Amino acid sequence: MSKYWFLIVFLVCCLATSALTIDIDGVGCSQQTCYARTGNLVIGRQLKTLSECGKDRGEKFCVLESCDNIECYKCNTKKASKAHPASHMIDSSLTQLDTWWQSSLGVTPETIQLDFEGHFYFTYLVMVFKNARPAAMVIERSDDFAQTWRKYAYYSNNCTAQFGMAEDDDVDSDGAVCTSRYSQIQPCSNGEVIFRSLLPTRGRFDPYGMEAQDRMKITNLRIKLLKSQRCIPCQAEINSMEYKLSKMDYFAVSNVIVGGTCFCNGHASECVPLSVESSDNQPPNKVHGKCVCQHNTDGDDCEQCLPLFNDAPWRPANGLTGEPNQCKQCECNGHADSCHFDSKLWDSTNYVTGGVCDSCKHHTTGTNCQLCESGYYRDSTKEFTAANACKRCRCDPTGTSNRPCDEASGICFCKKGVAEPLCDMCLPGYYGFGRNGCRECTCGEGIGCDANTGACPKTTRRNRKNNRDTSRNSKRRERQFRLSVGYDGCDCPEQQLGDIDLCQFDYVLRAKILSADDKGSQVVVNGNIKRVLATRGDAELTEGAIRLYPISWTEIGCTCPLLKMDHDYLIAGKWDSLTGRLLIDQRSVVIHWDRNVGREATEFFEKKCL
Repeated sequence: MSKYWFLIVFLVCCLATSALTIDIDGVGCSQQTCYARTGNLVIGRQLKTLSECGKDRGEKFCVLESCDNIECYKCNTKKASKAHPASHMIDSSLTQLDTWWQSSLGVTPETIQLDFEGHFYFTYLVMVFKNARPAAMVIERSDDFAQTWRKYAYYSNNCTAQFGMAEDDDVDSDGAVCTSRYSQIQPCSNGEVIFRSLLPTRGRFDPYGMEAQDRMKITNLRIKLLKSQRCIPCQAEINSMEYKLSKMDYFAVSNVIVGGTCFCNGHASECVPLSVESSDNQPPNKVHGKCVCQHNTDGDDCEQCLPLFNDAPWRPANGLTGEPNQCKQCECNGHADSCHFDSKLWDSTNYVTGGVCDSCKHHTTGTNCQLCESGYYRDSTKEFTAANACKRCRCDPTGTSNRPCDEASGICFCKKGVAEPLCDMCLPGYYGFGRNGCRECTCGEGIGCDANTGACPKTTRRNRKNNRDTSRNSKRRERQFRLSVGYDGCDCPEQQLGDIDLCQFDYVLRAKILSADDKGSQVVVNGNIKRVLATRGDAELTEGAIRLYPISWTEIGCTCPLLKMDHDYLIAGKWDSLTGRLLIDQRSVVIHWDRNVGREATEFFEKKCL
């Protein structure tokens, strides 16, 4: 077996072995560097040349058959048996022993070009020539789809004369050198040219580092055949064979192997067809160009992070250490579908986080979608990752000052004389709700007025007398807050426990009323919890100090239900989950506490609220 056949068998075995090994290693590479299958990149693709022997017409050529014999033949692209197309460089020479590509006579320079549909990693080239190898040739590469080209290597039997370079010494701007190793005229057939993109003397290197990428990542490979040469018969009169020798001025290549793999930056162990490729009729051993990315990466070459994984800069995996350099997920609290990397943020956090969430949803805002946007507030009863964690402020804009509401609690910021919680009406004792707030009534201390016009109500003699006795009763009013305020239609019926369903309330407790404060926009009743009978939902209560908010006092100017200082009451009402307040209104239960009330309430819960 010739040296050529040994070379082909060796390479095929190496490719098969490497493919099997890498597939096994690729399983579970989510926590380490991935390696995709290596193969012959020519398979399933086309080699392009400038010419073809016998294109559209017959063409005569001659071949040195033996030391003293030259035979001549005719090539013709219209006859399959006499055609020598570029595809014959791709078919396996182990099964197609007599196929080759051949250029037209006298075409110099000739080129053989391989174009890829994406980026690939090129590792080596093997060419086997049907006739004598070229006297001069160049291997070139492009990584921008043939927009620009760079040299890989020069080959010549006289580097100085052909390229002006000293053999194996001078290096051009692309890092290429010239060698005569594969440019000798012998052998006259089946001579090989071998090129490795990285020489074994390179030593240890990261195959996904920038230096390796600069040499190995390509989109196009081109071989420029610059000068042919002819083998001369051993014993022959050159003049008598001049005609036949002139028909030997061509290039002929029987096989081309381009070793490599899809380019995935160490983030994939498998590749599939790119969108520009047809998935039909593809050979099973074709090396495809679209990476099946791992490590939270994305793109045809895994050259970027997934949309929501840009909290750290993208990096290729490290082929030396095995570190996968996975992309890091941004913290967007479930309110964004993508984020982008911000180098300034990365530097300012000492390389901890650099992700900025894009287009925050669900009325959120901020670098991490961690805030409710203006006009919305945080619902403390829900996880912030919930889609409805931010609720629209309910404040009336007419009665609200500065901002829509507190982003954390939803509490409205009311103008002077305007009542909470919605800032949509005047406080008792104020009138004329508008953009300037409300004006204070002028009917005398403790006397209200018409909420729209400010008109004072008709007063009785007793009212006037009570007004004159203000100083005498001030201490009493301080302890029994606002209980002297009387409004038409404010009815405080006596409540009976037997008529009420206590199960409907958020809290039921026994409390002693201590004091009450007028905060201007709200009234706060201070008390002390002596016993918690029941709570529901998020209302968590324990014995001790408590604040109650009688909203009926501020919203409708009515002091029902009546609360007297230093008295114990059974109180049942609603819990405002937004503000954490215990509310009291006209629907609340407020009953003087005694043993019978306590017993009845306990029995009610035991029988009806299970």
